[in-house]
Amino acid sequence: MARHLFDKLKGSEADVDACILQMDFMETKNNLPVNLKVIGCTLEEMAENCKVITKDAFKIFTLESSG
Repeated sequence: MARHLFDKLKGSEADVDACILQMDFMETKNNLPVNLKVIGCTLEEMAENCKVITKDAFKIFTLESSG
């Protein structure tokens, strides 16, 4: 579910180091954080990504609490 959500986010995997705003998809292995994917974003893309994450999280938590 988290991978599907991250794949919906706007941004680019190219030239991530040149971007000021980045979003990281991470997991924990042996109590250490591991980057699975990183995208660089413009300010507009970051704002849209926050909306997408908030909307999907609300759906997920609403379904879990009602079921």
